[in-house]
Amino acid sequence: MGGPAGDPRISDGLGGKGEVRHYPYAHLDVFTEQPLTGNQLAVFLEPAGLTAEEMLGLTREMGFSETTFVFPAAAPGTDFRVRIFALNVNREIEVAGHPTIGTAFALARRGLIEPGCRRVVLALGIGPTPVELEWDGSRLTFAWMAQRRPEFGSTLTDVAAVAGALGIEVDDIGPTRLPIQQVSCGAPFLLVPVATRAAVDRAMLDRAAMARLLEAAGLARRGVFVFSLEPGDDGATAYSRMFGFGVVEDPATGNASGPLGAYLVHHEVIPLERAGHLVSRQGVKMGRPSEVHIAVAASPAGITGVRIGGSAVLVAEGTLTLPGAMAATEAYPERLFSYGTLQLEAVQMATFGRRLTGPRDALRGFEVVSLEIEDPVVVAISGKAQHTMARFTGRASDVVSGTVLAVSADEIQNADRYEVAAVKRVAVTLQSGARAWAYVDARSTPPAD
Repeated sequence: MGGPAGDPRISDGLGGKGEVRHYPYAHLDVFTEQPLTGNQLAVFLEPAGLTAEEMLGLTREMGFSETTFVFPAAAPGTDFRVRIFALNVNREIEVAGHPTIGTAFALARRGLIEPGCRRVVLALGIGPTPVELEWDGSRLTFAWMAQRRPEFGSTLTDVAAVAGALGIEVDDIGPTRLPIQQVSCGAPFLLVPVATRAAVDRAMLDRAAMARLLEAAGLARRGVFVFSLEPGDDGATAYSRMFGFGVVEDPATGNASGPLGAYLVHHEVIPLERAGHLVSRQGVKMGRPSEVHIAVAASPAGITGVRIGGSAVLVAEGTLTLPGAMAATEAYPERLFSYGTLQLEAVQMATFGRRLTGPRDALRGFEVVSLEIEDPVVVAISGKAQHTMARFTGRASDVVSGTVLAVSADEIQNADRYEVAAVKRVAVTLQSGARAWAYVDARSTPPAD
């Protein structure tokens, strides 16, 4: 039974005694200028002391599709480090459109971006991501983010099966004379053209049926983006909806909008002179209308760049409170011995969100071996299945060379996400005498020292 404010029966939820930590956050609606529309986002601008597990817990607590946590820049050439956690996949993700745009607005509102600044670079999991800014005096009004050049995947030719999986008719798709195709600008989406906005609104995804179609075609099971080019009073280029396999529907999907623009230009639906001014109107059926702007740079030779952009509006601000004192540690208290795969830039950006270098050192009593890692996430990040690994031998003549990286305890914990059965993190003493962590072959590890 509840009680009024101040009622002693209401627990503070913090276990009573002990210190607590306070984390202010901003709640924004993104790809809109009107509150209570667009795509919701929570941004934590002072997340120092949070572990990766706590950041994921806060993401669940907020209940939005994504939540971002902004840290000081660590990589050269970047202005802020941004970690994005997604509710539908229950983990940290490398990139997403509306969290990037919304975070830029949160930073500007807090005064962490100088008014009039035209460009910031956010260190996302996918790597440094430029965000271009437009201002009205001291107020940020619009932000653009760059996406990767498009990759055009396979098409689904069984129109009847696709229509059936979407609960629409073959005649809703056929008149468009456009392919049903998976396209990626960093994340793949299946683009399904339909003739009318009414058909877009009628669509209802049968996830099991669509999953079977994608699997049979060798395509990624990701979002299904249904759109129509039928004109409307809103002036949008496309009227769209995005259905997911982990989320029922998304009101605004930046990661899918870039591929949409590239698709329309690639298939010559949109002439080159209009390619820089496209708008996808999404979320109407959900009651959260959004406008995602798309700019495709292209010439007769092909597409050279894709950007998506929009506005955002602050809806609320608050503070979340967690038990426990803030850890009083230096910014990078940990040492990690890096060699082999961990020296790759793509692996470091995915793991730490920044490029790392450090002094040379060596690990005695280990030899270099090659291990085959079958984990698809590790393979996707590194681009290979064969990985160099240090195996303990105990022989002083065996030496593995590498570098010593200064990292935070939280970054170590993030790196542990990619630890697979064949790999183990252990504490080692390096040739210089320094103590450090190292990822080694789990089948032969050194004795504890």
